[in-house]
Amino acid sequence: MPRLLRVLPTLLLGLACLSLAFRGTRPRDLGAALAGADPGLVAASVFLYAGSMVAARALRFGVLVGRTAPVRPRDVATASGIGFLAMDALPMRLGELVRPWLLARRGVPFAATLGVVAAERLLDLAFVVPAVLAVAAFASIPPTAVDIGEHAFDAVDLSRGLLAGVAVPGALVLGAVLASGPSLPGRVRPLLAPLPPPLAGRALATLQSLAAGLGTLRHMPTLALAASLTALVWAGNAASLHLLVAAVDGPASPWAGPVMLSACFLFMLIPPPPLQLGLLEAAVVAGATLLGLERAPAVAAAAILRASHLGVLCAAAAAAMAWEGVPPREVLRAAGLGAPTPGARRTDGDP
Repeated sequence: MPRLLRVLPTLLLGLACLSLAFRGTRPRDLGAALAGADPGLVAASVFLYAGSMVAARALRFGVLVGRTAPVRPRDVATASGIGFLAMDALPMRLGELVRPWLLARRGVPFAATLGVVAAERLLDLAFVVPAVLAVAAFASIPPTAVDIGEHAFDAVDLSRGLLAGVAVPGALVLGAVLASGPSLPGRVRPLLAPLPPPLAGRALATLQSLAAGLGTLRHMPTLALAASLTALVWAGNAASLHLLVAAVDGPASPWAGPVMLSACFLFMLIPPPPLQLGLLEAAVVAGATLLGLERAPAVAAAAILRASHLGVLCAAAAAAMAWEGVPPREVLRAAGLGAPTPGARRTDGDP
């Protein structure tokens, strides 16, 4: 019951978003829109998603984590396959803990890999936020065009509010930590003085590992390669979304990919429920509505995106779990949602 209470608020929010996204769509119209989708474009969209959001992200993770400790490509691949599904499936971003936990089993410090995850988010913000701002500034979208069910909101105002309240402060904090570099633990040390020595020592060691993970971006060749892969990640994702819109509604606007990407990014700033239930659907319907799609094709795009993304991530995670020999209950334990397995081996750095 306590674990359910942790996720209940986000789950209720997700169900509300799902209801609003699908409200007013007749099953017959949705079925017709799904049947009319171009299978070739859908397949191309799924292929681009798998290449950008799975393969390219895994490569980027390997480049960054390899700067903190020696790690085998196999371990990077399995951690990515399991971790990417966990990031989508577990609530409140708890899936972000899974990749560091998996690599900690192989001797990579947990906090260092967590620093790498923070570096990834900083790179993502550096590429996606300008895209969102470009959409808000230049895309031909009406000022108050998003209508989900009986509720309407101004897309530009929502974009600015979410960017000002979440994305920009988060980027500034991560940027300040990155700028501090190796000196971060020394600057924080006086603040830890009131703590008991064992706790202060552990906190300082964690900060040192976290700074080492973020410090991967201070190595210019690594930064250049990681930035190139990040550009590939988000350009491929935008192209995948463009093809999805074209699959359900014919030739799409040149802004289709950036608009859909912006809508998905803004909705994902909200703490997500399990499987991002409702948020993903609402984001796709909102973006498609901005592009002028009718409700049935917009909902069809959301349904196709949900099924295809979940299928790709489940296939990658199933292969990785079989290869790594990690049962799902251990993944839940790593994210703090499962009870420890009796007799399970615990390595230093486990959360």
